[in-house]
Amino acid sequence: MAGDINLNEQLVATADGHHAVAHEYGDLVVAAVPEGTAAVAAVDEESLDELAAIGLAALRLRESAEYAEAKAQRPLDGANWDEGDAPDADDDAKVSTEDSGAALSARLTGRVAVGIVIVDGPTADLQFTAAERTKVVAEVQNGLGWLGAQSSPGGVTWVYDVRTPSITAQPEPDAADAAKEPLWRDPALKAIGFDTAAQYAEKLRDTKNSTWAYVAFFTKYPVRHFAYASIGGPRLVMQYSNDGWGVDNIDRVFAHETGHIFGAPDEYASSGCDCGGSWGPWGKPNANCETCAPGGGEPCIMKSNSWTMCAHTPWHLGFPQGQRYSGVFTAGTGGHGLWVNADWSHFVAKWQEWSAAGLRLDELEISKPGGNLRYSGVFSAGAGGYGLWALVDWDSFVAKWQEWSAQGLRLVDLDITEVDGKPRYSGVFRAGAGGYGLWVNAEWSNFVAKWQEWSAAGLRLDDLTVTTINGQLRYSGVFNAGAGGYGLWALADWDSFVAKWKEWSAQGLRLVDLDITEVNGQRRYSGVFRAGTGGYGLWVNTDWTSFLEKWQEWSAGGLRLVDFDITLTGIEAFAATDTGHLVEAAAEAHTPTPAGIGFASISLATTPTDLHHNALDDGTGDPSPGVGYLLTPSDAGQGARSTPDDLVLPVTTGFGAMSPQ
Repeated sequence: MAGDINLNEQLVATADGHHAVAHEYGDLVVAAVPEGTAAVAAVDEESLDELAAIGLAALRLRESAEYAEAKAQRPLDGANWDEGDAPDADDDAKVSTEDSGAALSARLTGRVAVGIVIVDGPTADLQFTAAERTKVVAEVQNGLGWLGAQSSPGGVTWVYDVRTPSITAQPEPDAADAAKEPLWRDPALKAIGFDTAAQYAEKLRDTKNSTWAYVAFFTKYPVRHFAYASIGGPRLVMQYSNDGWGVDNIDRVFAHETGHIFGAPDEYASSGCDCGGSWGPWGKPNANCETCAPGGGEPCIMKSNSWTMCAHTPWHLGFPQGQRYSGVFTAGTGGHGLWVNADWSHFVAKWQEWSAAGLRLDELEISKPGGNLRYSGVFSAGAGGYGLWALVDWDSFVAKWQEWSAQGLRLVDLDITEVDGKPRYSGVFRAGAGGYGLWVNAEWSNFVAKWQEWSAAGLRLDDLTVTTINGQLRYSGVFNAGAGGYGLWALADWDSFVAKWKEWSAQGLRLVDLDITEVNGQRRYSGVFRAGTGGYGLWVNTDWTSFLEKWQEWSAGGLRLVDFDITLTGIEAFAATDTGHLVEAAAEAHTPTPAGIGFASISLATTPTDLHHNALDDGTGDPSPGVGYLLTPSDAGQGARSTPDDLVLPVTTGFGAMSPQ
């Protein structure tokens, strides 16, 4: 075990992105591997270049008993940063006006190039010994190993460049604070061929093929503060003595300062923090600030000298969000397809291609991994007209719904997505006849009343969407002509929902629509049931690989996917998910037009083939098998509605319409 960060880091053959964290020193790669895994890379130490040699020396130091003992005796272990001299300067020292490099370190994900510049001065007291250089690289390796492992699995590969320039500048201890850093920094940069830290970071990003880059200076020259960094990057400064924290805490101070490089704020009281603000790519407040968080906040690397991270800092750092997939299956035959996590142009192209081949879109799911809009669809064999109208305001959506309904199409699926703080409506249309209805954004009792009224009039609920508007739950439903038993079970926990699903399935109802909603931090499950026969299945909250395998297995067994749901997992720590890999979006978000985008169509031939694709799938597995059931029904019977819940909400009537009978 290297260091004290609870990771089994060893030499590996390549940094392939599948490790929780990896350190790349040219051809030499150190990465976290599962416990019990033997080293897989043999190293001819005599043939290593200077960069690989110091990376290996750093690993060997971290593996030593001496290093372990030093970490066990850390000064001020667990103390808040302001219990000693805090590792940040005043506000004016945190931002370098000449090195404004937010684009170089917007999110802590993927490959990150780190330029370590260890500056030697003209006298012995300003110079680093070989052992001290190794210590610096080992401390950085330890600190960034821990920090990278807090991201989603496969989240971060650190790609290093180590420079050791010697300069002749004489120290000026009495110089103004603003002049102390440029005195040695600028000649050090000149010595390695650059004018600014941003220029060096840009070069690193290009040559190291990384997504992000920043530069860390280590010096023994006088500095305005012993450790500080530009908020948003690209430069970080540390004095080797590390003030009262000592050299054995360089790793944690470096991890803390790297947090600033990627946009995370301080959380200790003397920093002047507050619980507001909009930090990081997700725009989250600094809710763990010691001065205002309940109980003074939780331990966190941005607040204290500890290997801990609160629930808020991962959002500030921009760690990836994972996705989980859920599906409802019923008996069916014929061609079918699933196209997942595409941007708009690719989704429309696939929709048109498969529609021309005889498939029809049944279900549209719009998700926002990484804040970017992604489109997923469930397709089945079908004929007749069809339409898709996406991301429009309510008036535009109603107008299109009325227009296409009059032309013989029926809305079969509704998606409500928040875009720029406003609800946007998307709908899937199929050829159909008979009565139809749409009731949107009603509170529960009003929605149940409308559901009962329209069900008695010969309509059946086909699709339920639960959203939160101004902090209150609202219910929207798509209704079409139908007969037979029906049911609605809303906002149940998982055990209650499964029990009701099994009960009603045995009575001759089939789940046809599933909605997963977060209520007070917990997942709640809602389902629409219709009369049906034959096999059925439910596979919930699984990773993509597991979902795809189950979809293929059950499809081969005579089931067809009829409803699809994607939920974001938020931030998942490495320790909670072993060595799996989460899906993350990378492309630009789609910008909707006020009038909406959609198409009407004509009927075409069928196709017998099964089709699937996930635009975000990278071929790696996430070991979250999900939970699901596949049952064979026996007795037929009627369904019943659920008991209305006891949520106290303002009464609104919603808005919608029903076609003439």
